[in-house]
Amino acid sequence: MAEYAMQFTEIGIRVLSVAAPQILALLQDKARFAELGSRLPVPTPETIPFRTLAEFDAAYERLRFVYDALCIKPAQGVYGAGFRLVREGEDGLDGLLQGGSHSIQLDCLRRLLAQGMPAQTWLLMEYLPGPEYSLDAVADGNRLVALIQREKREDLYGQRLVARPELTDAAAELVARFGLMGLFID
Repeated sequence: MAEYAMQFTEIGIRVLSVAAPQILALLQDKARFAELGSRLPVPTPETIPFRTLAEFDAAYERLRFVYDALCIKPAQGVYGAGFRLVREGEDGLDGLLQGGSHSIQLDCLRRLLAQGMPAQTWLLMEYLPGPEYSLDAVADGNRLVALIQREKREDLYGQRLVARPELTDAAAELVARFGLMGLFID
């Protein structure tokens, strides 16, 4: 919607957007943002974009001996859609019983890539074990006004509120860097 703000303004409708259209496009493209994020004081996992089997194989060979586990996800998307932990050696029902709904066997992934996955960018990433954090933030375009941090852990049902200074610092850095305003969720 932000890209149509001018047309809405012309007919008397004010549009509130968290950022300018070009900034939103950058933030929504996880491949571009990961590349930029690696240069910011915001913790990001090592990430390599790929579209083909050859690109995946090159990225996998580069990262597989560096990190204990790797994962993939689409460069565009929300709510973890398409996220999979890449497993070596497990197959069949054993793989399903060991977290298979959120993982993919390496040979299966390679077969899918060889068949030609949809024309989109995917990311091969260092898998970061441990709790996942979600942030609900309000900003005024220059500074972080309010922040709620939620922790999701595998050993707990639901989420719990936490206060981690490094997450506050990261959110404040993103607000200042990109001029974010209003309510946004990460």
